[in-house]
Amino acid sequence: MGDNGPWEVKCQLAGSPGPYTGSWQRTAGGGGSASKTTVWEAGHRVPSIVRWPGRVKCPSLVLERPRCELCAAGSVSTALVSALDVLPTLVSLTNSTLPLHRHLDGMDVSDILTGRSQKAHQVLFHPNCDAGPDGEIGAVRVGKYKAVLYTGGVPDCSGTIGPLVHHTSPLIFNLAVDPRESSPLDPEQKQYQNVLRVTSQALADLLQDIRGDNTSTVDYSASSDPNPCCDKNSDICRCPHDDLPDSSLKGLKMAIKGKKPHACLEFYTVDNPVEIVATIVHSASEYRRGQSNRRSRPSTKILLRQSDCLFPLT
Repeated sequence: MGDNGPWEVKCQLAGSPGPYTGSWQRTAGGGGSASKTTVWEAGHRVPSIVRWPGRVKCPSLVLERPRCELCAAGSVSTALVSALDVLPTLVSLTNSTLPLHRHLDGMDVSDILTGRSQKAHQVLFHPNCDAGPDGEIGAVRVGKYKAVLYTGGVPDCSGTIGPLVHHTSPLIFNLAVDPRESSPLDPEQKQYQNVLRVTSQALADLLQDIRGDNTSTVDYSASSDPNPCCDKNSDICRCPHDDLPDSSLKGLKMAIKGKKPHACLEFYTVDNPVEIVATIVHSASEYRRGQSNRRSRPSTKILLRQSDCLFPLT
């Protein structure tokens, strides 16, 4: 299964979106990326290859013969599946069982792999990445239609960022005839209203399901162990280094000038005096743009010591 590329900020190394260009974003949406970290098709539509000699069957023959023949090389299924399906499918194929009292969003697609059925998802939800509030659903896919709720907010190779817009009346595209997502359905048309009703109900059902699912009762105030940490020698720590808030960058620049910042977010501690080289930028937005075009990123090379606030910007 491929990663959700291409990533436009990598410019000539970004890769090609093929026909999934997110044309609406590039025109009516004000420009910016329509690829990775967005809910346009090039942001989450990925290729997958399954190899299981003697077991993977030809999807094109399912409706023609009771017993499906073995697939020829290069056979393609267009069933709507998701990375969420990997776990329940492996559980099924290994004759294992899933935990009780827990709702998984994925489904068992082993029948698709073995040619017994082409039954797949009718509904998929695409969380936003850089557009909209964290955790919000950015698009709802129902069959061949997709309702887009958030657009913009993601830079392309040139650093252009389209305006971030929350569409209370979502943009609805028929992906079967418009994979480029260039022409949303007319909100006045019956087709739009029908799809809107289905996608709105699907999203409401999802949010209700989340509210009723298991909720952690762990008291994180009892121990500092679960707190975020940054230790390159630890298997359980990760070092955040993207999208630091402006306040964090301000605190770091104050430390550089020899002043103690009011609030210092120390992502890791240093037992022995060390010196590290970091790149400091003048704002969080410039830091994000710098990921796409390092040549134009305003920066200052500085040395940080143990007494300074250490931010993992390198």
